[in-house]
Amino acid sequence: MTVGALINVLDALDLRLGQLEGVEPGDGQPAPGSLPGEIALAAYPELRQLAWQLKDTAWLSPAEAAGFYARNRRHLNLDVMGEGERQLMETLNQAFLGVHVPA
Repeated sequence: MTVGALINVLDALDLRLGQLEGVEPGDGQPAPGSLPGEIALAAYPELRQLAWQLKDTAWLSPAEAAGFYARNRRHLNLDVMGEGERQLMETLNQAFLGVHVPA
């Protein structure tokens, strides 16, 4: 099963990946290389800029965050992006490689 399919199943059941792992939302930053159940928009400045229409306190699913990064890559300022956000973006890219992210 792909991560994308798992996320779709969890969304249909109104669950989050973190609930399956017993992880509660904390500071919004996952362990390096792990796919977070939810992503705190406020924890990632570049993602926050891409999702300007959402509240600072919003939480995104991994698929939503991957979609923002994929659709708006040309607007990213990689020179100021922190290591934690780079790690998140790489983890999302790997998790959703080859998965169509809706526009």
